[in-house]
Amino acid sequence: MYEQDAKNPYLTQLREKYKLHRLVKHAKNDTERALSIMHWVHQQWKHDGYNAATKRDALSILDAARNGNNFRCVEYGIVTAACLNAIGLKARV
Repeated sequence: MYEQDAKNPYLTQLREKYKLHRLVKHAKNDTERALSIMHWVHQQWKHDGYNAATKRDALSILDAARNGNNFRCVEYGIVTAACLNAIGLKARV
């Protein structure tokens, strides 16, 4: 699974496309890094408890959100875990 290697091409693409390192560059510790990522993910779309993503991966969900789609809390978890993995913090949904 891609979550186990931050150098995985998928995580590299996620990290670079959304400039995740910029979000955490001033964080003093892992807790602050995680909170920065969580805050950013929370701002990417409005919660819609009835709209499940058709593809259950972070890049697809973020692309759909950029096109105006809103998603459930499950999708927040998918994207947050992938973003945390992309910056080197172990996480799972």
